[in-house]
Amino acid sequence: MILNRNQRILFFIALVVVLIFSTYQASKLSYSYKFADFFPKNDPDIQFYDSAKSQFSHGDELIIIGIQHPNSIFSNNFLNKIDSFETAIKSIEGVTNTASLVSLKNYIKTLTGIREKPFIDLRNVDRFKRDTTQFFKYPDVYPKFVSPDRKSACIYVTIDDKLPDGFSDRLNQIIKAQGFYKYYTYGYQLAEAEFEDKLKTEIITLTIVGLILITACVYIFYRSFSILVILGIFIGVSVLITLGFLATIGGNLNLLTVSIPSIIAIISMSDLIHVFTRFNEEEIESKLERLKRTYIDLNRSLLLTSLTTSIGFLSLVFTGVLPFIQFGLVVSLGIIVAYILTLLLLPELIRFVAKKQPQTTIATNRLLNKAGEIVSKKPTLTTIIASFLLIFFTYLGMQNEVDAYIYEDLDSDDPLSESLEFFESNFFGIRDLNLFITIHEPYHLLDQDILLKLNEIETFIEDSLDVRSAYGFATLAKRYNRMHYRGAPDRFVIPEREDVRNRLIDEFRNFEPKSVLHAVITPDHRFTQIMVKSNDWGSKVNNQKISVLQRFLGSHIDQSQMQVRISGESIFLDRSNENITRYLFYSLLGAFGIIFIILILTTRSFKIALIGLGVNILPIVMLLGLLVILGITLNKSTAVVFTIAFGIAVDDSIHFITRFHTELKRKKPFQQAIEIATNSTGKAIIITSLILIGGFGTMIFSSFHSNATTGLLISASLFLALLADLIVLPSLLHLTNRRD
Repeated sequence: MILNRNQRILFFIALVVVLIFSTYQASKLSYSYKFADFFPKNDPDIQFYDSAKSQFSHGDELIIIGIQHPNSIFSNNFLNKIDSFETAIKSIEGVTNTASLVSLKNYIKTLTGIREKPFIDLRNVDRFKRDTTQFFKYPDVYPKFVSPDRKSACIYVTIDDKLPDGFSDRLNQIIKAQGFYKYYTYGYQLAEAEFEDKLKTEIITLTIVGLILITACVYIFYRSFSILVILGIFIGVSVLITLGFLATIGGNLNLLTVSIPSIIAIISMSDLIHVFTRFNEEEIESKLERLKRTYIDLNRSLLLTSLTTSIGFLSLVFTGVLPFIQFGLVVSLGIIVAYILTLLLLPELIRFVAKKQPQTTIATNRLLNKAGEIVSKKPTLTTIIASFLLIFFTYLGMQNEVDAYIYEDLDSDDPLSESLEFFESNFFGIRDLNLFITIHEPYHLLDQDILLKLNEIETFIEDSLDVRSAYGFATLAKRYNRMHYRGAPDRFVIPEREDVRNRLIDEFRNFEPKSVLHAVITPDHRFTQIMVKSNDWGSKVNNQKISVLQRFLGSHIDQSQMQVRISGESIFLDRSNENITRYLFYSLLGAFGIIFIILILTTRSFKIALIGLGVNILPIVMLLGLLVILGITLNKSTAVVFTIAFGIAVDDSIHFITRFHTELKRKKPFQQAIEIATNSTGKAIIITSLILIGGFGTMIFSSFHSNATTGLLISASLFLALLADLIVLPSLLHLTNRRD
């Protein structure tokens, strides 16, 4: 669209206002990495979980420190270092408590009261050997504080609800000052902070690398610095407005939205390349006339591609998950913004900035000639091969399974990944599971039958589900019973004496903080929880283990005595992953249908619309099979790739079909219409596809697996779509032609 003087002034005033507002809003964007963001807010199970957790004492954050020794940790010198290390940690602001094998106390009831006795007494050298041997006879203690190979110790640090500023730096300073052989740290807030730091680095690095690569590719194809200036202004304005909108709707930069600048830049550039290519075909001298003719031919295809791509991303709204909803809305708006700028800003930039005609490369023409030769000589063979690939990869794609890990985005050599591996191998897992138990009247939590049943559940979880930590009221009851027998390890059993059981809760408060007891039971003593930590086996194996637990509870729990409900954030994360994956494919099918209808209305031909849709389904199906070949499982990160890939790849097909249909309406012979579409639109398709592949290819170097996988899969799908558009699409048009 060519603006007159008054329209131009109004447009640029409006653009400046929007840019100022967008810059202000974008400056407020923050980084976030929270699992709970991916949970549907109206899920009744999540609401129950939040309500149940609120009834127990909570609010403290646990930081776990693993200290590794090249030999055995049971040397007086090493344990004294841990003791002094604990003392130093307590000096950090915000630390409320610490616990390790040297500070841990065994409680003993005597005639004069309850006495504290250290499990390992560092001050009594004569008893040191006996204490270190006896330590392993306490099943509620040693697995949490000493690794099975006795080469690692675990220290638990409790801090206030929020991680203090500079905590990580201060902690690392204290650890390094002790000169430990190796150490590892883990805590949810620590992990969250590390991920947010990575996100900050990620968006800057990938944006810079992507822009450098795109700039280099554009210059190679067009050999014009003025076009690079146009490209920079055009992409910069599109991205800035889009980020401003993200901030306006309350969004933030997370693992999903961090890719928005790259996607908008790449989609904006795609429209720009098609305009440049068509603009270059006109041989008349006047820029204004060339622009008018360019937009006459491209107006419809630019509208259709923007509409269909926007619909593809907008379908993410139906996932019901906030980050995906925001991602879909923001990218959809960014596409519309890019379309408006293509109509209003781009012509002005070309008129007043462009200094030199863009030149396409000889290599592009050679590729088009080769594709045209294949299409004209072997359309049937090409169609047969495409059909075979469709069938084969459909079968292969059906072998896909949904599976996800909590920290699947980490590289194996990432420090956090190494820490998680250390703790899972030596102490505990990172998957949290909660069993919420309601005791029905007239039964009571202190009844022996109830305690025995709670203990049976804890024992089954640890023995049958390969879990090293199942902690609940039964554990406290057994610890209390041991106290009554002078701390004897073999008395770690459910109290048999009724008088001991009846005094359990009241006396427990005398030697343990109130928060310890209220972490597992509520004040009315009718609601309790068992907290489980398991290894991150992946959602598939985890679901199998939960099924085993559900069968056990169904056959061993008397519903008249108690009701057990399995819950936990890891379950919600797995369920969310499965639901998002399913919804993404449903939304993709919906996008297929809408785009098919748009193509029918545009071309007035069911046949051409079906061909256009089929050509875009082929790369998607092949991508699905490629997941199996590469050993990549389906999850929310890989499933969203299909929406992105389809939304971007369908643009080129629409440009080709629209140009082909336009030439037919101009009464051109079928073969000539194909050739014009191939030689004209085909050049833009090749250039945009190669630049897009390069742009998304930079994501392969991301430190996050999801972004790296996204870059790999989208690049692969764009390459497949390029072949489909240049070879399969014209071949199908040839075979279905009735006018030759």
